Amino acid sequence: MAGLVNSLLIVFIVFQSICLGFRSSLSVFKRYKDTTRSLSSECLGSDRPVISLGLSDFVLDIRMPGVMPKQSDTYLCMSVPLPVDDEAYVVDFKPHASMDTVHHMLVFGCNEPSSTEKYWDCDEGTCKDKSNILYAWARNAPPTRLPKGVGFRVGGETGGRFFVLQVHYGDISAFQDKHKDCSGVTLHLTHQKQPLIAGMYLMMSVNTVIPPGEKVVDADIACHYKRFPMHLFAYRVHTHRLGKIVSGYRVRNGQWTLIGRQSPQLPQAFYPVQQPVDVSYDDILAARCVFSGEGRTTETHIGGTANDEMCNFYIMYYMEAKHAVSYMTCTQNANPEMFKNIPQEANIPIPVKSDMLKMAYGHHEGTKDTDKSSLLQEAKKEEEEILGQGDFYSLLSKLLGEREDVVHVYKHNPTEKAESDLVAEITNVVQKKDLPREITNHDERDNTILVRDRIHKFHRLESTLRPPENRYFSLQQPKHGEGSWENEHTG
Repeated sequence: MAGLVNSLLIVFIVFQSICLGFRSSLSVFKRYKDTTRSLSSECLGSDRPVISLGLSDFVLDIRMPGVMPKQSDTYLCMSVPLPVDDEAYVVDFKPHASMDTVHHMLVFGCNEPSSTEKYWDCDEGTCKDKSNILYAWARNAPPTRLPKGVGFRVGGETGGRFFVLQVHYGDISAFQDKHKDCSGVTLHLTHQKQPLIAGMYLMMSVNTVIPPGEKVVDADIACHYKRFPMHLFAYRVHTHRLGKIVSGYRVRNGQWTLIGRQSPQLPQAFYPVQQPVDVSYDDILAARCVFSGEGRTTETHIGGTANDEMCNFYIMYYMEAKHAVSYMTCTQNANPEMFKNIPQEANIPIPVKSDMLKMAYGHHEGTKDTDKSSLLQEAKKEEEEILGQGDFYSLLSKLLGEREDVVHVYKHNPTEKAESDLVAEITNVVQKKDLPREITNHDERDNTILVRDRIHKFHRLESTLRPPENRYFSLQQPKHGEGSWENEHTG
C-alpha cells in the first residue's frame, strides 16, 4: 500500500512539473493576458486574443470591447500591448468589420498609448510618443497580405510595444438596434527576421480648388526621388465624391511608366502594380487626380470634411533594410510643365457600375447642394464614402508646417528637419479655431489662414495628430521585410 501511495505521489509531482513547464512556455503571453480586459459577451471569438501558431509565429486579436458610439463621426481608440518582449514582425492582417457599421479602422504601433482606459475618444490622441501606421481598412476591403519576406518590425529595442486600434464610426444609424460593436483586426506576427522593410510613399495635393460647375479639374503632384532604390508593389487611390480617376507614374528620362490608375469610387483597397516598378535616385514620382465640379454651387477645397475634397495616391514599397525609410511624402508639384506629356489615360475615367456606387454610398439619392438640407444629406453620403485615411491625413498634416510659416514646407527639401519638430509646430496650428474660408486665391502658398483651416479639418475629421513622429501603413502584394521606426522624410 505504501508503495502505491509513493507511486501516486511521484506521478502527481511529475504531472505538476509538466503543468508548470507548460505554463512557463506560455509565459511570453502573460503580460498581455494580465492586461486583457473583459470584453462584451457579444464579441464572439475574442476570448482568445493570443494564439500560438508554432515555435515562431502567433496571432494577436485586437477588437473593440463591445462599444456603442453615441453620435455620428465618433472616433474611438483602444490599445493592447505586444505580448512578447523581443523583436517580432507583423506579416499579415485580417479585418473584422463591416462598412455598414464602421467607416474605417487604423492600427498604430507605439510605445505609449494616449490613454490607459479600456477605450477612449481618439480626440485625446492615439499615442503619446512617436507612432507608425501599420494598417488601414475601409469599405469592406479584403484581408491584406504583405509580400513574402516583407514585414513591419515591432518590439525589441526599436519597435513599438503597443498596438492602438482606431475605429471611425461614421453614421451611427446602424446602432439603432442597440448592438455593441467589436470590430477590429487580427495580426499575424513572427519572430523570424524579414529581409526587406516595407514602407509607404504618400502623394497628396494640398492646394487644389475645384470651381463650381467645372467639368474637368486636374490636381497634379510631382517630386524628385533622392534616396536609395525602392521597389513598388501596390498602390491605392483616394478622393471624395468629385474624384473621377487617380493615376500615378514614375518618370525617368522623360519616359512615363504607370504605377497604377483607378477610380476612387471603387473599393479603395491596395491594388498590386501590374508590372514591377523600381524607383532610383533622381527619378520623378508623379500623380494626377481628375475632378468634376458639376453639381456644386460653391468652390470645393482640399480638406477633411464631407464637402471638401482630397487627392491622394499611396504607394507601397520595399527597400533593403540597411537603406530603408519607413515613410516618405510628396505634397507639391516640382515640375508643372512635364504634365503636358502625361499619358492620355490619366484623364480617362474608369467606368463604375451603379451597384458599386450604391455599395459605396449607401442607398442615398442625389448629390446636389442647393440648400442646407441637401448639403447635410451630401455630407452624410460623403462621410460614408470617405476611406479611412486618418492615418495619412495625420501624416500629411505634419508636412504643412510651422506655426508662423506654415507654407514653406511645400518646397521640396529632402533634408527637412525631423518630423517630430514639424509635429510639435503643427499641433499648435491645429489647436487654433477653425477659420472661415474667405480668401479665394488659388495659390495657397500665400494663404496661411486657408492652410491652417485645412489642417484643422484634417485633424478633426480624418486624423489623430497627437503622435509626434512618423507613421506608416501596410497592405497587399510582392516581396517581404523588416519594419522600422525611422523618421518620416519628404520625397
